Amino acid sequence: MGSNFGTDDSLLSTETTFDPSDPSSSPNARKTRWEQLASEYRGRLDVEIAKTLEGDHLDVTTGERSANRCAICGHVDQDSIGVPQWNNPPFYPTGAVQGKVTTASLAREMRLWARMGHPCGEDFLAAEFLAKHPEYRWQEKHLKDMRGNPWTLFQAAR
Repeated sequence: MGSNFGTDDSLLSTETTFDPSDPSSSPNARKTRWEQLASEYRGRLDVEIAKTLEGDHLDVTTGERSANRCAICGHVDQDSIGVPQWNNPPFYPTGAVQGKVTTASLAREMRLWARMGHPCGEDFLAAEFLAKHPEYRWQEKHLKDMRGNPWTLFQAAR
């Protein structure tokens, strides 16, 4: 499991300015949520459950379901705070743009499930976003629609 969080305290303290003790930061909140889910589903986690967890919207900082920076399915584009740790201002057009799931047996076969777009399947529509957030109009030529795609099984070429 992972959501942009470091796990080596020595490396974090010598190589970064990241504060691993700030529970409100996006990486720390998502790490906390992943740890909750790993505990809850221990021993019964399978591919279908993992796909659902990739799209989880529970914000552990509030206890509410919300598509925002603190949900595993990161939606910084819908967050009024943004991600200060990454210098992302409020509603910055970034966040989770794909999800991947595999198992030991799938990995042995060089296969994995993946979904492009937000792991929850929600669309990001550039024109709609820019109408709500004209402060990012300067990115218009680079922002493209990101449709929620279905989970698809990929396999390495043989």
